[in-house]
Amino acid sequence: QIGPGRFYRDRIMEAFMPTGSKRQVEVAGASPLADNFSLRDLSPVAEDGTPQPRTGPYPIINTNVILFNDPDPKLRRRGGENFVLSPDLVGSLSTGGASANDAITKSITLASAIATSGAAANPNSGYIGTGVTRDRLLSIVMMLLNLRLGYWLANPGLPGVWTNRTPNHVLPSGLFALGLGFRSDSRFIELSDGGHFDNLGVYELIRRELGLIVILDGEADNTTGYAALVSVSQRVAEDFGHTILICDTL
Repeated sequence: QIGPGRFYRDRIMEAFMPTGSKRQVEVAGASPLADNFSLRDLSPVAEDGTPQPRTGPYPIINTNVILFNDPDPKLRRRGGENFVLSPDLVGSLSTGGASANDAITKSITLASAIATSGAAANPNSGYIGTGVTRDRLLSIVMMLLNLRLGYWLANPGLPGVWTNRTPNHVLPSGLFALGLGFRSDSRFIELSDGGHFDNLGVYELIRRELGLIVILDGEADNTTGYAALVSVSQRVAEDFGHTILICDTL
């Protein structure tokens, strides 16, 4: 509530989820519904709670779960893993997942999910797993000062564990700063920018083996090096055994 993450989230909410009157005069200002509009609200249901057929696109919001201390050497090297926030499921392969209607996850709002997906400045994480914020000393200082844009969440793979506990500056932030946690079996997990794992949002689509995937690369890429595409290509090859080929024509 007092860190820059909350301020960042609220400014994004005001800019992209405004009231109709604010939009007409081109002034930022969040809709009264925006602050409590949950991910679950994006899943169509009847008045009796029965799921209804979806008629529009299905949103998959990518974040990165920070796992630099995990027993799995691959996760430690990468610093984390892709973590999905969606209307029906929240989780990752390593931590496990939970229904978006679960007590752990049903309070996640759309505004918080989108802000977390863009939480670029966060301790123990960095662009495609690299950067100065992966440095342990710098990360400890950032955590103690609460300089983060990320989001704490009770581990969805551990049902019933700390479901009703609210993360705070002491637990888990203070204890995790000492080197505890940041494992797939930690009771709390921290989510950061999806670009800390895959900045194109294509990883989960390839996992789902979709027939056609359209990628819009909006990175600041002055050298035209396509770093995000190179990175996700390597991870797709390592994790799924697929090779992404670059060609001139379809």
